[in-house]
Amino acid sequence: MYNRNIVLKAEILSSGIRFSEAALENLPKDVLIKRRAYGNPDDPALCRRVPQELLLLPERIVVGVSVSGKSPLLVDYRDGGFFILRDGVVISPVEFTRTPAFYGEKTEQGQSVESVLTYVSGHYLGIFVNTSCFFAAPGYQCKYCSIRANAMRPEDNMHTVTEEAAVAAVCRAVTLAPEDIDLVFISGGNFADRNKNFLYYSSLALAIKRTLRSLAPSVEVVLNVFPPDDLSLTERLRGSGINVLVSTEVFSSEGYAYHCPGKSRILPKARLYEVLDKYLDVCGPFHVYSIVIQGLEPPESLIRGIREYAARGVCTVVNVLHVDPGTELAAEGIAHPTVAQILQVADALQAVYREYGFDTRKIYGGRNSFDAECSRGLLLCEEKADDKQ
Repeated sequence: MYNRNIVLKAEILSSGIRFSEAALENLPKDVLIKRRAYGNPDDPALCRRVPQELLLLPERIVVGVSVSGKSPLLVDYRDGGFFILRDGVVISPVEFTRTPAFYGEKTEQGQSVESVLTYVSGHYLGIFVNTSCFFAAPGYQCKYCSIRANAMRPEDNMHTVTEEAAVAAVCRAVTLAPEDIDLVFISGGNFADRNKNFLYYSSLALAIKRTLRSLAPSVEVVLNVFPPDDLSLTERLRGSGINVLVSTEVFSSEGYAYHCPGKSRILPKARLYEVLDKYLDVCGPFHVYSIVIQGLEPPESLIRGIREYAARGVCTVVNVLHVDPGTELAAEGIAHPTVAQILQVADALQAVYREYGFDTRKIYGGRNSFDAECSRGLLLCEEKADDKQ
């Protein structure tokens, strides 16, 4: 039997959630509010001031907020607390990620920390280096990507994060709230020249890693960047301790070609496997990860890919598809994965994590994925989990 809040997280990721007026009016002042910089699935008619994430109690399972007027789930405020309801019946108490101490602070260069980075999933700093992307061009754009739809939003975001700005913002954040941060996650859109793109991103990651060695050595760094054409450039990561994450997107070759027309032409599957093997050589076991999106291929294809990657030494993180307004998928009217499908994949993922010893809590631990819960072994209630031992 699945943990109640595991099922609830799957429901929220599948159908979104609503907020009552009482909930919105009584939000604590220190709740972390969504900035909608990238990956914004909210119903445009309901784009109000809402929390970035929910924490399902008592396990404090983090789940991203996707506001949908059609969701059967409602966050309400009652008797001094917040609860998730279905059909007027309380399902679970809920809290929210709190605004970290470094939001509103300035770096030595005078930039606000949150214009450079975002606090994500209640434990890590996300740096979105480039808010434009070569693959956002017509004919090249991934069908689920919301870079163009969210262009220039919010206005105070740095649209190309420099190495100096990134290091300064990370230093400020880690100094002010060391207990709240265990990871710096670097990603973003791609510059046209793929070798220069890799050099730019990797130089930024290496500068942050060097800074953290003396400031906060336990904080991990993950670099998610499109691979260079010249794979010898990856040698600069050897011995750095940096973790790399490759965006596989879709395991199925047919689905990859359809949903990622630009990426699939430049990085076909055979080349992608070369990249993964090179990263495994350069970075070593338990430092190479990949991310895929559930909802772009059948669950069976996704599970098969997870297992094949694990056999190669690559750990997969599965993000559940959210369909953002303004994307090609939204225009196509694609359906979100069902709760049953989400749980089917999560169950298989937890089994793979156990078999191979994968633990992604300090490497990703996402609000739209179950990787942290699989790492913690939370999917099943205790009595059923014991039965499976």
